[in-house]
Amino acid sequence: MTQSADEDQRDVARVLAGETDAFAALVERHQGRIRNHLARCVGPDDADDLAQDTFVRAFQALDRFDQTYPFRGWLLVIASRLAANHGARRRERPSGGSMPEPAPRRDDDPAAAFADRDARDELVRRLDAALATLPPDARALYELRFRQECPVNELAHHFQISEGALKVRVHRLRQALAEHLGIDSPQEA
Repeated sequence: MTQSADEDQRDVARVLAGETDAFAALVERHQGRIRNHLARCVGPDDADDLAQDTFVRAFQALDRFDQTYPFRGWLLVIASRLAANHGARRRERPSGGSMPEPAPRRDDDPAAAFADRDARDELVRRLDAALATLPPDARALYELRFRQECPVNELAHHFQISEGALKVRVHRLRQALAEHLGIDSPQEA
């Protein structure tokens, strides 16, 4: 277990024992990741409000949190559900996330670096367009599984479905994106 996960367990236990001020440490530790996740799901304009709602809901439901799973994953699921509901209400396309800058080439060729950036930007644009065609819950699943790299067993638990059912959803999501992008569908889920 990582240091952050250990700290999360201690802070959750403190809050459940009545030290409600300990929840501030959980918020401080995870607010950046939750806000960034929400900005990719719904856009930066609504991310702050939904991040605050995420922590309010987490605090209200903390007694139902299963501590055998990471607190971060639980927060991401809460945030994703809020984002999906928000998107369904507003029917807005979420802003696309950004992909990390490619590593510089060893030969420091400015033209090659420019071409790499253009190719990455085009891929981001195409992926964002493909994601925009999906319902909000599918976009949230994409964000959690592929950008946040949440494990299948953790997502299945939080979505209250079997791992097999979650793998089917992930597989269908990948197929839909591949079809929209005009590429062969990957075989792994």
